[in-house]
Amino acid sequence: MMATPDKKAENPDECPVSVILCNHNYGRYLAEAISSILEQTYEMFELIIVDDGSTDNSREIIESFRDKRIRRIYQHNQGQAAAFNTGFSAARGRFIAFMDSDDIWKPEKLEQCLKHFIRNNYSVVQHMLEMIDESGNCLGKVHPHLKCGRRDVLASYFNEHQTGYFSATSGIVCRRSDLLPVFPLNTEWNLCADVAITRPLALFGDIYTLPHVLGYYRIHGENNWMGSDSQNNYVDNESRYCEYTENWTRRFGHPEYIDFRKSEIYWAWLKLINDNRESLGITDRFKRLWIRTRRKIHNRLHPQFY
Repeated sequence: MMATPDKKAENPDECPVSVILCNHNYGRYLAEAISSILEQTYEMFELIIVDDGSTDNSREIIESFRDKRIRRIYQHNQGQAAAFNTGFSAARGRFIAFMDSDDIWKPEKLEQCLKHFIRNNYSVVQHMLEMIDESGNCLGKVHPHLKCGRRDVLASYFNEHQTGYFSATSGIVCRRSDLLPVFPLNTEWNLCADVAITRPLALFGDIYTLPHVLGYYRIHGENNWMGSDSQNNYVDNESRYCEYTENWTRRFGHPEYIDFRKSEIYWAWLKLINDNRESLGITDRFKRLWIRTRRKIHNRLHPQFY
Protein backbone atom coordinates (compact mmCIF):
# COMPACT_ATOMS: atom_id res chain seq x y z
CA MET A 1 0.00 0.00 0.00
CA MET A 2 1.29 3.46 -0.89
CA ALA A 3 1.98 5.85 1.94
CA THR A 4 0.45 9.29 2.20
CA PRO A 5 2.40 12.39 3.23
CA ASP A 6 3.41 12.42 6.89
CA LYS A 7 0.41 13.25 8.99
CA LYS A 8 2.52 15.35 11.38
CA ALA A 9 3.84 18.59 9.97
CA GLU A 10 7.46 19.41 10.75
CA ASN A 11 6.45 22.93 11.72
CA PRO A 12 3.32 23.36 13.88
CA ASP A 13 2.36 26.28 11.64
CA GLU A 14 2.41 24.02 8.57
CA CYS A 15 -0.19 21.57 7.35
CA PRO A 16 0.61 18.87 4.81
CA VAL A 17 -2.19 20.14 2.59
CA SER A 18 -3.89 23.48 1.98
CA VAL A 19 -7.26 23.42 0.26
CA ILE A 20 -8.13 26.74 -1.38
CA LEU A 21 -11.82 27.28 -2.01
CA CYS A 22 -12.80 30.53 -3.74
CA ASN A 23 -16.39 31.73 -3.78
CA HIS A 24 -18.45 34.52 -5.25
CA ASN A 25 -22.24 34.43 -4.77
CA TYR A 26 -22.54 30.64 -4.90
CA GLY A 27 -24.24 30.42 -1.52
CA ARG A 28 -26.78 27.89 -2.81
CA TYR A 29 -23.98 25.38 -3.51
CA LEU A 30 -21.40 26.41 -0.93
CA ALA A 31 -22.46 24.27 2.04
CA GLU A 32 -22.27 21.10 -0.04
CA ALA A 33 -18.82 22.02 -1.33
CA ILE A 34 -17.46 22.78 2.16
CA SER A 35 -18.98 19.64 3.65
CA SER A 36 -17.40 17.46 0.96
CA ILE A 37 -13.97 18.86 1.89
CA LEU A 38 -14.43 18.44 5.64
CA GLU A 39 -15.55 14.84 5.15
CA GLN A 40 -12.28 13.76 3.48
CA THR A 41 -10.75 10.49 4.67
CA TYR A 42 -7.38 12.29 4.76
CA GLU A 43 -7.87 14.82 7.54
CA MET A 44 -4.57 16.71 7.90
CA PHE A 45 -5.36 19.85 5.91
CA GLU A 46 -6.31 23.46 6.31
CA LEU A 47 -9.28 24.80 4.38
CA ILE A 48 -8.82 28.38 3.22
CA ILE A 49 -12.13 29.89 2.11
CA VAL A 50 -11.75 33.11 0.15
CA ASP A 51 -15.05 34.90 -0.30
CA ASP A 52 -14.61 37.38 -3.14
CA GLY A 53 -17.16 40.04 -2.22
CA SER A 54 -20.31 37.91 -2.23
CA THR A 55 -23.61 39.75 -1.81
CA ASP A 56 -25.78 36.67 -1.21
CA ASN A 57 -25.90 34.50 1.93
CA SER A 58 -22.40 33.07 1.42
CA ARG A 59 -20.92 34.65 4.54
CA GLU A 60 -23.67 33.23 6.73
CA ILE A 61 -23.03 29.75 5.32
CA ILE A 62 -19.27 30.04 5.77
CA GLU A 63 -19.66 31.16 9.38
CA SER A 64 -22.01 28.25 10.12
CA PHE A 65 -19.08 25.81 9.88
CA ARG A 66 -17.06 25.70 13.10
CA ASP A 67 -14.35 23.23 12.08
CA LYS A 68 -10.94 24.39 13.41
CA ARG A 69 -9.28 23.57 10.09
CA ILE A 70 -11.15 26.40 8.36
CA ARG A 71 -9.52 29.78 7.75
CA ARG A 72 -11.89 32.45 6.45
CA ILE A 73 -10.88 35.41 4.31
CA TYR A 74 -13.35 38.03 3.11
CA GLN A 75 -12.35 40.57 0.48
CA HIS A 76 -13.95 43.03 -1.90
CA ASN A 77 -14.84 41.56 -5.28
CA GLN A 78 -11.63 41.43 -7.33
CA GLY A 79 -12.15 38.46 -9.63
CA GLN A 80 -11.16 34.81 -9.77
CA ALA A 81 -7.41 35.23 -10.16
CA ALA A 82 -7.21 37.72 -7.29
CA ALA A 83 -9.12 35.30 -5.06
CA PHE A 84 -6.67 32.51 -5.93
CA ASN A 85 -3.79 34.88 -5.14
CA THR A 86 -5.26 35.66 -1.74
CA GLY A 87 -5.74 31.98 -0.95
CA PHE A 88 -2.26 30.99 -2.07
CA SER A 89 -0.57 33.77 -0.11
CA ALA A 90 -2.27 32.44 3.04
CA ALA A 91 -1.55 28.76 2.35
CA ARG A 92 0.92 26.88 4.54
CA GLY A 93 0.69 23.38 3.07
CA ARG A 94 3.32 21.49 1.10
CA PHE A 95 0.57 20.46 -1.29
CA ILE A 96 -2.18 22.70 -2.63
CA ALA A 97 -5.61 21.53 -3.73
CA PHE A 98 -8.07 23.88 -5.40
CA MET A 99 -11.85 23.76 -5.22
CA ASP A 100 -14.64 25.67 -6.94
CA SER A 101 -17.48 26.50 -4.60
CA ASP A 102 -20.13 24.92 -6.82
CA ASP A 103 -18.35 21.55 -7.10
CA ILE A 104 -18.19 18.51 -4.81
CA TRP A 105 -15.40 16.09 -3.83
CA LYS A 106 -15.74 12.42 -3.08
CA PRO A 107 -14.46 11.51 0.42
CA GLU A 108 -11.31 9.73 -0.79
CA LYS A 109 -10.17 12.48 -3.17
CA LEU A 110 -7.27 13.88 -1.13
CA GLU A 111 -6.10 10.50 0.09
CA GLN A 112 -5.99 9.07 -3.45
CA CYS A 113 -4.18 12.08 -4.90
CA LEU A 114 -1.59 12.42 -2.16
CA LYS A 115 -0.51 8.78 -2.40
CA HIS A 116 0.94 9.38 -5.84
CA PHE A 117 3.23 12.24 -4.84
CA ILE A 118 5.33 9.89 -2.70
CA ARG A 119 8.56 8.91 -4.52
CA ASN A 120 7.36 10.54 -7.73
CA ASN A 121 8.41 13.85 -9.18
CA TYR A 122 4.90 14.75 -10.26
CA SER A 123 4.05 18.41 -10.42
CA VAL A 124 0.31 17.71 -10.56
CA VAL A 125 -1.83 14.74 -9.58
CA GLN A 126 -5.31 15.09 -11.02
CA HIS A 127 -8.53 13.28 -11.72
CA MET A 128 -11.65 13.66 -13.80
CA LEU A 129 -15.02 14.83 -12.53
CA GLU A 130 -18.53 13.57 -13.12
CA MET A 131 -20.86 16.23 -14.47
CA ILE A 132 -23.97 17.05 -12.45
CA ASP A 133 -26.75 19.57 -12.92
CA GLU A 134 -27.61 22.39 -10.56
CA SER A 135 -29.72 20.02 -8.44
CA GLY A 136 -26.91 17.49 -8.13
CA ASN A 137 -28.30 14.97 -10.62
CA CYS A 138 -25.64 13.04 -12.53
CA LEU A 139 -25.59 13.78 -16.25
CA GLY A 140 -23.74 10.61 -17.26
CA LYS A 141 -20.71 12.52 -18.57
CA VAL A 142 -17.13 12.96 -17.41
CA HIS A 143 -15.22 16.24 -17.54
CA PRO A 144 -12.64 16.55 -18.95
CA HIS A 145 -11.63 13.48 -20.98
CA LEU A 146 -7.99 12.77 -20.15
CA LYS A 147 -5.49 9.97 -20.67
CA CYS A 148 -4.78 8.23 -17.38
CA GLY A 149 -1.32 7.60 -15.99
CA ARG A 150 1.93 9.51 -16.14
CA ARG A 151 2.48 12.03 -18.93
CA ASP A 152 5.33 14.30 -20.01
CA VAL A 153 3.00 17.20 -20.78
CA LEU A 154 5.88 19.52 -21.66
CA ALA A 155 6.79 17.30 -24.61
CA SER A 156 3.12 17.06 -25.58
CA TYR A 157 2.89 20.85 -25.81
CA PHE A 158 5.48 20.88 -28.58
CA ASN A 159 4.43 17.66 -30.32
CA GLU A 160 0.66 18.22 -30.38
CA HIS A 161 0.44 22.03 -30.27
CA GLN A 162 -2.24 22.24 -27.62
CA THR A 163 -2.37 22.57 -23.83
CA GLY A 164 -5.58 20.81 -22.77
CA TYR A 165 -4.01 18.11 -20.63
CA PHE A 166 -5.33 19.23 -17.27
CA SER A 167 -8.42 18.66 -15.21
CA ALA A 168 -10.71 21.43 -14.01
CA THR A 169 -9.94 23.48 -10.89
CA SER A 170 -11.57 21.01 -8.49
CA GLY A 171 -9.64 18.07 -9.96
CA ILE A 172 -6.01 19.14 -9.38
CA VAL A 173 -3.52 18.84 -6.51
CA CYS A 174 -0.10 20.52 -6.87
CA ARG A 175 3.17 20.91 -5.05
CA ARG A 176 3.43 24.30 -3.36
CA SER A 177 7.07 24.58 -4.39
CA ASP A 178 6.09 24.33 -8.06
CA LEU A 179 3.39 26.97 -7.65
CA LEU A 180 5.73 29.55 -6.16
CA PRO A 181 7.02 30.76 -9.57
CA VAL A 182 3.44 30.87 -10.93
CA PHE A 183 1.88 33.04 -8.24
CA PRO A 184 0.69 35.72 -8.04
CA LEU A 185 -1.50 35.29 -11.10
CA ASN A 186 -2.20 38.16 -13.45
CA THR A 187 -5.59 39.43 -12.28
CA GLU A 188 -6.77 39.75 -15.88
CA TRP A 189 -7.62 36.05 -15.63
CA ASN A 190 -11.15 36.72 -14.41
CA LEU A 191 -12.32 33.45 -15.97
CA CYS A 192 -10.48 30.16 -16.50
CA ALA A 193 -7.83 31.11 -13.95
CA ASP A 194 -7.09 27.40 -13.60
CA VAL A 195 -5.44 27.67 -17.03
CA ALA A 196 -3.03 30.27 -15.64
CA ILE A 197 -2.24 27.95 -12.73
CA THR A 198 -1.79 24.63 -14.48
CA ARG A 199 -0.09 25.28 -17.84
CA PRO A 200 3.32 26.31 -16.44
CA LEU A 201 3.44 23.32 -14.07
CA ALA A 202 4.51 20.93 -16.83
CA LEU A 203 7.92 22.67 -16.64
CA PHE A 204 8.51 21.30 -13.15
CA GLY A 205 7.51 17.66 -13.47
CA ASP A 206 5.24 15.15 -15.12
CA ILE A 207 1.47 15.17 -14.71
CA TYR A 208 -0.30 12.10 -13.30
CA THR A 209 -3.98 11.47 -14.02
CA LEU A 210 -5.76 8.99 -11.78
CA PRO A 211 -8.11 6.40 -13.32
CA HIS A 212 -10.81 7.44 -10.86
CA VAL A 213 -13.56 10.03 -10.94
CA LEU A 214 -13.13 11.69 -7.54
CA GLY A 215 -15.53 14.60 -7.68
CA TYR A 216 -18.48 16.28 -9.32
CA TYR A 217 -18.40 19.19 -11.74
CA ARG A 218 -21.62 21.16 -11.55
CA ILE A 219 -23.18 22.60 -14.70
CA HIS A 220 -25.61 25.46 -14.18
CA GLY A 221 -26.68 28.68 -15.82
CA GLU A 222 -23.80 30.82 -14.57
CA ASN A 223 -20.93 28.47 -15.47
CA ASN A 224 -22.32 26.56 -18.47
CA TRP A 225 -19.46 26.84 -20.95
CA MET A 226 -21.57 25.12 -23.60
CA GLY A 227 -23.76 28.20 -23.83
CA SER A 228 -21.08 30.80 -23.33
CA ASP A 229 -18.99 33.10 -25.49
CA SER A 230 -16.02 31.01 -24.37
CA GLN A 231 -17.30 28.08 -26.43
CA ASN A 232 -18.16 30.27 -29.42
CA ASN A 233 -14.62 31.71 -29.30
CA TYR A 234 -13.03 28.29 -28.89
CA VAL A 235 -10.15 28.75 -31.32
CA ASP A 236 -9.27 32.22 -30.02
CA ASN A 237 -9.24 30.97 -26.44
CA GLU A 238 -7.15 27.90 -27.21
CA SER A 239 -4.69 30.05 -29.14
CA ARG A 240 -4.47 32.39 -26.16
CA TYR A 241 -3.75 29.45 -23.84
CA CYS A 242 -0.99 28.24 -26.19
CA GLU A 243 0.55 31.71 -26.32
CA TYR A 244 0.46 31.96 -22.51
CA THR A 245 2.08 28.52 -22.19
CA GLU A 246 4.72 29.32 -24.79
CA ASN A 247 5.69 32.46 -22.87
CA TRP A 248 6.41 30.24 -19.89
CA THR A 249 8.33 27.58 -21.81
CA ARG A 250 10.53 30.21 -23.48
CA ARG A 251 11.23 31.77 -20.11
CA PHE A 252 12.67 28.41 -19.08
CA GLY A 253 14.84 28.03 -22.19
CA HIS A 254 12.61 26.10 -24.58
CA PRO A 255 12.68 27.78 -28.03
CA GLU A 256 9.96 25.63 -29.63
CA TYR A 257 6.66 27.13 -30.75
CA ILE A 258 3.24 26.00 -29.53
CA ASP A 259 0.90 26.90 -32.39
CA PHE A 260 -2.69 25.81 -31.89
CA ARG A 261 -3.36 26.13 -35.61
CA LYS A 262 -0.96 23.22 -36.16
CA SER A 263 -2.94 20.94 -33.85
CA GLU A 264 -5.26 18.21 -35.02
CA ILE A 265 -7.97 19.62 -32.80
CA TYR A 266 -7.85 22.93 -34.68
CA TRP A 267 -8.08 21.30 -38.09
CA ALA A 268 -11.01 19.18 -36.96
CA TRP A 269 -12.76 22.35 -35.78
CA LEU A 270 -12.07 24.08 -39.08
CA LYS A 271 -13.35 21.14 -41.13
CA LEU A 272 -16.53 20.95 -39.08
CA ILE A 273 -17.11 24.67 -39.53
CA ASN A 274 -16.59 24.47 -43.31
CA ASP A 275 -18.69 21.33 -43.75
CA ASN A 276 -21.62 22.83 -41.85
CA ARG A 277 -21.30 26.55 -42.49
CA GLU A 278 -24.69 26.85 -44.18
CA SER A 279 -26.77 24.67 -41.92
CA LEU A 280 -25.20 25.05 -38.49
CA GLY A 281 -23.21 28.10 -37.51
CA ILE A 282 -22.44 28.11 -33.78
CA THR A 283 -25.66 26.42 -32.75
CA ASP A 284 -26.45 23.85 -30.11
CA ARG A 285 -26.33 21.13 -32.76
CA PHE A 286 -22.91 22.30 -33.89
CA LYS A 287 -21.64 22.22 -30.32
CA ARG A 288 -22.83 18.65 -29.91
CA LEU A 289 -21.08 17.66 -33.14
CA TRP A 290 -17.89 19.38 -31.98
CA ILE A 291 -17.86 17.55 -28.66
CA ARG A 292 -18.24 14.21 -30.45
CA THR A 293 -15.44 15.14 -32.86
CA ARG A 294 -13.06 16.01 -30.02
CA ARG A 295 -13.83 12.74 -28.28
CA LYS A 296 -13.04 10.78 -31.47
CA ILE A 297 -9.69 12.54 -31.74
CA HIS A 298 -8.88 11.84 -28.09
CA ASN A 299 -9.84 8.19 -28.53
CA ARG A 300 -7.55 7.81 -31.53
CA LEU A 301 -4.58 9.76 -30.14
CA HIS A 302 -4.93 8.41 -26.60
CA PRO A 303 -6.75 5.06 -26.76
CA GLN A 304 -6.15 4.41 -23.06
CA PHE A 305 -7.96 7.47 -21.79
CA TYR A 306 -10.57 6.81 -19.14
